[in-house]
Amino acid sequence: MPAVPAAPPPPDPPLDPTVPSAAEDAFAAALHTVVVRLRRLGEHGAGLDLLPMSEVEVLSWVAAHPGTTVTRTARALGLQHSNVSATVARLVRRELLERRPDPDDARRALLHPTPRARSDRERIDAAWARDVRTLLAGLAPDERAALLASAAALDRIAQEWSDARLRDAPPDPER
Repeated sequence: MPAVPAAPPPPDPPLDPTVPSAAEDAFAAALHTVVVRLRRLGEHGAGLDLLPMSEVEVLSWVAAHPGTTVTRTARALGLQHSNVSATVARLVRRELLERRPDPDDARRALLHPTPRARSDRERIDAAWARDVRTLLAGLAPDERAALLASAAALDRIAQEWSDARLRDAPPDPER
């Protein structure tokens, strides 16, 4: 009689974000350290002027969501409208963002990255990829594989954070 395959192990219980976990706290601390230490790699590696974090954050959001508004950007990033408006003004002066009239409502401006911003982003991405490859090469193969396997989950976390900000925000007065 053939052996009966063993039942798969039960799935891990869902995590409760309100219950502290040493492993999750350590992961959060490590992720924060990585972000802080690596943040400037791309700009340095591409030979670009260093932008304040607020400008990097807004520029990254607009590059990923061309045609967005100041209000939507503020909501998605969890920032004050006035702060995003001031940041956009600085990015426009730096010729990294442009405001275009909304074809449906000329009173409203839609934000778009400039060709310079797109070119700078490509240079930063290339510098980041090069530097991260160098850092990954110094890890043990199993550590490298674990980090590479986490990329999709990290992308989902970032997207869910923005989606939740937009979903939970009051209605957009610009619409």
